[in-house]
Parts: sequence; C-alpha cells; structure tokens
Amino acid sequence: MQYYKIAIAADSNQAEILTALLSNIDFEMFDEGPALLNAYIPEPSFNLDQLKEVLAAQAVNQFEITLMPDENWNSIWESNFEPVIIANQVYIHAPFHQPIEGIKFPILIEPKMSFGTGHHSTTSSIMELMLSNDFKDKIVTDMGCGSGILAILAEQMGAKVVLAIDHDNWAFENTLENALKNNCKKIIAKCGDAKLLLGTRADIFMANINRNIILHDLDHYLTTINSNGILLLSGFLEEDFETIKQAVELRNFTFENKLEHNGWLALQFKSLAS
Repeated sequence: MQYYKIAIAADSNQAEILTALLSNIDFEMFDEGPALLNAYIPEPSFNLDQLKEVLAAQAVNQFEITLMPDENWNSIWESNFEPVIIANQVYIHAPFHQPIEGIKFPILIEPKMSFGTGHHSTTSSIMELMLSNDFKDKIVTDMGCGSGILAILAEQMGAKVVLAIDHDNWAFENTLENALKNNCKKIIAKCGDAKLLLGTRADIFMANINRNIILHDLDHYLTTINSNGILLLSGFLEEDFETIKQAVELRNFTFENKLEHNGWLALQFKSLAS
C-alpha cells in the first residue's frame, strides 16, 4: 500500500490542531519541522475535498501532496526515529540504537508504517497512566494497537494475556514483529475492528486512537470491561475532555485521572461494580 504525504505550512499551534483534525479523517502519522507539518495517509483513504475542508477551516492554504512508495516512507521514518525515555522507566528504541542499563521496561520497536513509537504525546501519556496501574495477572485489551507498543509494555508489567487489535494490516504485522522482537508470549494480535471484541473480557482496556472512533465504538469497548476494571483512553485534545468524560460516565464508569501534554489528553476511568 502506498501513502500520501501532505506537507503543510503551519506553525506549532496550528500543527497541534491540524494533527487532531486530520486524524479524524484517517491520517495515520505526523511529524513536524520548522513551520511545517507532514501528515501521512494510506492512498485508498485519501480524500482531497476533506483535506481542503480541514485546511480551509484553519485558514491554511499552502500544502504539497506527494505519493510515497512504502519503502521510501519507511526509509524516511527510520532515519528520523529517535529513542524515547518515559518516566525514567520505559526506553523505546530501534534495533540501531544502543541499549541503556538500568531501565525497567526496554521496548524494541521496528519503526514502520504504524502509529505508536512513544514520540507522540498521546502515546507517552497513556504509557504514563499504564505505569501508575497494576497489570499483574490482568486480562488486557489494546484497541488500535499500532506498533504494539502498549501491548508489549502491558506484558512486561505482568499481564496474563493481551489482546491487540488494529484494522490496518501494516499495524497488525508490525505488532507481530515487535512482539517477537521483545520475546512476548502473551500477546494475541488480530487484524480487524471493534467487532472483534464480541465475547471478549478485559480487566484493563486501552484505546489510543482518535476522538471520533472512540465515541463511535465506545459501547463495544465498555461492554467488555469487567467490574472495577480500568479504561485508558487517548488520542484527543483538551477541548474534547468534557465530551469524552460525559460519554464514558453515562455508561456507569467513573473518571479517575487525566494527563495533558502539548494539548493532548490521556484519561483513566474505572467501571463501577455491578
């Protein structure tokens, strides 16, 4: 599958807003340069009219579209991939980075066309929430698993089993590859959407996707969570807080925690006992 790269003239504030808006119309990956936002979307998902509508609403009129073969996309992404340390406990690195001694959770990631390398605020924030919870012997679901990074951390933190789901075949294959590289034995990866949740249960449910998908699939998520189970959500902006919070609380969950970084949120909820 080929990807479109959209190079957009935008300052840092515009870039944050555009990242959220474009993720709602199937853009999957973003990186920033000086006064520039690069956004990536699979060729079959690209809709020029939708793109123009989003950009016009933000008064942006300078952009360039490039169709990128898979191998070029991967090469560029790999060349820009830097290691990430989260809360002095998690070290996310590629095979070409040196390991660090004394890190509790080292995670080896093969950088490919999937979301979730710890660089984006949503991923690092939800991982911080994970570190504040007890995963030992828990049944975990990672919805929209991307690179599988959250599923890998869940297993390293002691999860009994981790169901990792993504609709994108690249992400599914990348999750399998990264699980193998990290010697994971308890991750079950599946390619598909929220329908795959039917009949599953979770003590901890994680979804780092985007506002629209989360709201659309929320009932699928919440019906799988056991009493007193934990829901971790990310992929949306501060301005979406009340919308997400109210939608979850209406379904017999209570709000517990919020992390904010660069305008992006990660939220924790707990299911109430039946």
